Amino acid sequence: MKNKEFQRRLVYDTLILLGVFTVILFMCRLWPLILLCILGLFAAMIRLLFLSRKETVIIQSVPQEPAKAETEKALQQLAFELAIRRITERVTDDFPQARWVWKSQHAKEDILSGRDTAILLNQAGGYREAIVHIQNLQVAGITYGTSPEPEQEAPEVPEPDEEPASNPDSQAAEAEPVASAPRVDYELLACEWVELHVMELNSRCNECIANGDSELAIPASELPDPQCWEYICRELVSSGIKECNPTDEGIKINLKQKNCRKE
Repeated sequence: MKNKEFQRRLVYDTLILLGVFTVILFMCRLWPLILLCILGLFAAMIRLLFLSRKETVIIQSVPQEPAKAETEKALQQLAFELAIRRITERVTDDFPQARWVWKSQHAKEDILSGRDTAILLNQAGGYREAIVHIQNLQVAGITYGTSPEPEQEAPEVPEPDEEPASNPDSQAAEAEPVASAPRVDYELLACEWVELHVMELNSRCNECIANGDSELAIPASELPDPQCWEYICRELVSSGIKECNPTDEGIKINLKQKNCRKE
């Protein structure tokens, strides 16, 4: 590169000298020498153009890197969502009306580490709890808790031929009521309902705010048992929907403060 630059400069100087000689010879009227100088000028200019030409550098295109694989975090989230779907399918296959929630707040960590985790059940044939078995980030099976005990019928007391003297102890034993049916956990039912509908409610709140409505009414047809409406309002408040109150027709959400969070 340096040698080529030197040659170019030398030809440039030669071209200047030939131009000066041509002017001098023209003043002296030496036509044959002027012709030679003109030929020399043409030769020098052609050489200068050749040396001044820039070399074309061919740049090979670098092949694009293949698309990166999904990050580990995205794969873990996908595995967790798939586990939730499998648990729901298995529970509803056994008990179509059943609902479930996580028993522990660290259920995701348990699943990703391959440990078994527990869930709480409602309307599952009397079962209140189940163990989810995890293997290779997949749901291998579900073991339900102890079977619900059937209601025991009151034993029949044979009637004696003669009425014995009244005995307070025996009367108290006969008056003992039969074990009542298991109580419905309305708080758990409300938690399940809010967990399943909170995204939809936030979308409906945002639509009502955009339309200029001041409140959103959730009719009773969309809600579970009325006895858990108060618990549903509490769960909605903890989820970011600040002002909601149960009514005779359902639940009303106040939108004046724009209390619906944006998802």
